[in-house]
Amino acid sequence: MTLVLVIAYWQVALCRYALQWDAVNQIFVWHRYMAECFHAHLIPLWAPYARLGYPMYADPQSGLFYPVVWLLTLGGRYTLASNDLELFIHIVIAAWGMKFLLEILSVRRGTAAVFGLIYAMSGPVTGHATHTTLVVSMGWVPWVLGAYIQWLRSQRMYHLLLAVLCVYMEVAGGYMGITIILMYVMAAILIYHMVSSRWAHSTLRKVVSGHLMFGCLTILVSAGLLYALVQGQPYMDRSEGLSRAGASSVPFTPVSLLSLLYPGLIGDKHIAWSTDTTMQNLYIGIVPLILGLLLCIVRPRRGTLFIMVASMVMILAAMGDHTPVRGWFYDYLPLMRLFRHAGIFRVFTCIGLVILGAQGYDALQDHHFRKIFKVVAMFLSIAVMSVWLIAISGKISLGLFAAPAVLLPAVILSLTAFIVFTLPEAWLKPQVRMRLLALIVLCDLGLSVQMVMYTTIASGQKVKDVQRSIDQYPTGFPIPTNDPITAYNQWNEPSIAPPVWQNAGFLRKQLSFEGYNGFNLKNYNLLIEKADFFQLYEHQRLVSTQKPATIRISSFDPGHFGIDVDNSTVEVVTLAQMYFPGWKACVDNTPVTVTETKDHFVSCTVGTGHHSVDFYFLPWQAKAAFIYTISVMVLLLAAIGIYRPRLN
Repeated sequence: MTLVLVIAYWQVALCRYALQWDAVNQIFVWHRYMAECFHAHLIPLWAPYARLGYPMYADPQSGLFYPVVWLLTLGGRYTLASNDLELFIHIVIAAWGMKFLLEILSVRRGTAAVFGLIYAMSGPVTGHATHTTLVVSMGWVPWVLGAYIQWLRSQRMYHLLLAVLCVYMEVAGGYMGITIILMYVMAAILIYHMVSSRWAHSTLRKVVSGHLMFGCLTILVSAGLLYALVQGQPYMDRSEGLSRAGASSVPFTPVSLLSLLYPGLIGDKHIAWSTDTTMQNLYIGIVPLILGLLLCIVRPRRGTLFIMVASMVMILAAMGDHTPVRGWFYDYLPLMRLFRHAGIFRVFTCIGLVILGAQGYDALQDHHFRKIFKVVAMFLSIAVMSVWLIAISGKISLGLFAAPAVLLPAVILSLTAFIVFTLPEAWLKPQVRMRLLALIVLCDLGLSVQMVMYTTIASGQKVKDVQRSIDQYPTGFPIPTNDPITAYNQWNEPSIAPPVWQNAGFLRKQLSFEGYNGFNLKNYNLLIEKADFFQLYEHQRLVSTQKPATIRISSFDPGHFGIDVDNSTVEVVTLAQMYFPGWKACVDNTPVTVTETKDHFVSCTVGTGHHSVDFYFLPWQAKAAFIYTISVMVLLLAAIGIYRPRLN
C-alpha cells in the first residue's frame, strides 16, 4: 500500500518539491522552531518572532502536544524535506486507517486495501494537502471510528485503550472543527448500535459505564493538552465563537459537485466556484462512486442507508449558506460555533462514500449486482463519450474550459471498466477480472493526484533550492538588537525564501509585528486595530523606558530576555512582547511584579542606577503539562502492549 502511495505522491514522498501555503507558512516554520528549541534543551512555550510573541503551547494547531511532531523535531533539525515527510506519513496513516475501518465493517481484506488507497488519494486529502492539520485529522478519523466500533462490539480493554489513543492523536495533531464533527458522528454511531442491536438493560448499563470510562481515560490522557487549550481560550478572539456567516464561510459550493466527475475540473479560472480552491474537491473515483450509489439502490440495507443519509447530511452542511443545514448545526448543536470552513464537513461525506464504494465492490461477487453494474457502465460510457464528442466538436459550448481534456480520462476509465466486466468468463477468471478493475481504479486515483499536484499540494519549487535559501538565515537564537521593530511586507518581500512568505520572522530570527497563526490573541488584535497603528509604533523598540536610559540586551532565548539598564530615575522597563499569564521578572535576581501596559506589553519597575533585568515566560503548569503528556503517552502505549497479548 505504501509503495502505491509513493508512486502517486512521488513529488512529496521522495521530498523533491516543497509544499505550499499553510504547510510551509505555518507548519514548517513552527516545527522548525520547535526543533531548534528542543535542540537547545528548551520547551517551546513562547514564540517571540511573530505578532510580538504569543504562547505557542496554547495554540491548538502548533502540534506541540502531538507525538508525531516530537519524533520529527526531537532530532534537532526540521527541514522542508521533513515537512514533506510529515505530510506523506499522514497520507499513509489515512490509507491504513481506512483499511482498518473497512475490515471492521466486514469488507474483504483485499478490497479494504484498495479502498484505503482510494481514501488516501481522494479529493479531500489532496485538496487539503496544504492544511497539514486537516490531513492529520483525515489520517486519524478512520482509526478512531474503527477502534470505537470494535470496542462497542467487544467491550474489551484493548479496544478501549486503542480508541483512546486514536482519539488523542486526532485531537492533538488535527483540526478542531473535525474533532467537533467527529464527536457527533460517534454519538450517531452509538445510537445506531443501540437501536439495531436492541441492547438489554444490563447491556445498556455496561455500555454507559464503559463510555464513562472511555471519557475519563480520554480526559486523563489529554489532560496536558486540555490544560493548554483551557488556558488559552479566554485570551483568544474565537473563544466566544464565530458569527453565523463566519461559521458558514468557505463552503463546498454546489458547483463543486462537478469534482465528483473528475478533479481536473477544480480551480479552473473560467468556472465561478465561489470558494477556496482547497474546498472544491470530493473525487473518490468514478467506479467507486457508481458502486456505492448502486449499492444503496439495489441493496438498501439498514447500515447502508444509515451511511448514505449521514453522508448526505454532511455534504449539505458542507455547502454552508447554500443549504440551511450548517445554520441548524450552528443554532442547535453545542461547539458548532467554534470553527469556520463549512467545506470540511465533506471529509465525512468522503469517508461514507468510500465505505459504500468498498461494500459495492464486494457486492460484485453477486451475479445479479454485477449484471446491473454492466448495464450502468455501458450507459455511462455512451453518455460521457457523447458529451466528450460534443465538446471536441465545438458546435455546442458546455461552459467548461478544456472539457475534452478533462472528460477523456473519464471516458477511458468507464469504457475499460465496462470491457473488464463484458469479456467472457472463459477469457478472464473472476479474480483476475476484479484485480483489473482495482488496478483501473487505482490508476484513476493516481492520475487524479497528479492532476492537482501543483494546484493544491506542491509548490513546484524544488526542496533543495528553497532549503538552500533558508539555510542562509541565522540558526539558534541570536541576541536581538534593540533597534526599532520594523514590519516587513510579508506578501512580496523578495528576501524571504519562497514559498515561505508568512511568519518569516521565525526564519530571519526577527521579532516582528507581523506573522500569521490561528491563535488570534485578543491583546494583539486590540493593538493592531488602531487606525494609526504603524504611525504610533514605527519607532517601538524591543526594550524601552519612559525617559532616556542606556539599554543593552545581554542574553536571549525564546522564553527569556536578559537586559542591562542604566537609568537616572525610577523607570518602567517595557518589553515589546504581548502580555499573557506566565510572564515573570527579576531585577538583580530579585523577583518583581510584572504588569501589563496600556499597549498590552510586558513591563516592570526598575530603580535608579545600573540593574540587570530578566523577563521570563515560565508558566510552570504548561511545562508540567508537556512533561505529563509525554509520560502518560508512554504509559498508554505500554498498557496497549500489555492488553494486546491477552486479546490474542
